[in-house]
Amino acid sequence: MTGDGGAAEIIVNDDPFSNIPLPGASRLPLTVTLCKIGGANEWIIDATADEEQCSTMRLTLSLSPSGRMCGLSKGGVGTINLQALDAIMAHAAALGVQLSSCIFPILRDAYQHFVSINKL
Repeated sequence: MTGDGGAAEIIVNDDPFSNIPLPGASRLPLTVTLCKIGGANEWIIDATADEEQCSTMRLTLSLSPSGRMCGLSKGGVGTINLQALDAIMAHAAALGVQLSSCIFPILRDAYQHFVSINKL
């Protein structure tokens, strides 16, 4: 549909109960952030702001529900060797699978509940 001057016209449905889930939403990646504390090989998962300020580096991994890594971002001034990075990525992948198996059923159930109470 085109509006004045041939530009595309966007129609917005303002009914909050007419939505449908996005296709593939259950396959969206989750992110896990790990912060390295001090010179030791100690890491904190999803650190608080205060904990993050004490860290030397931060790794944020994007993981599919199956544990496949989709992205990696490093922040801070610290360094990491490849062996430690491999171990952290394997640990984060396992954590991503656990998180997905907990989170996505809850989101699905919440959506189904929302739809059922709003069809009254």
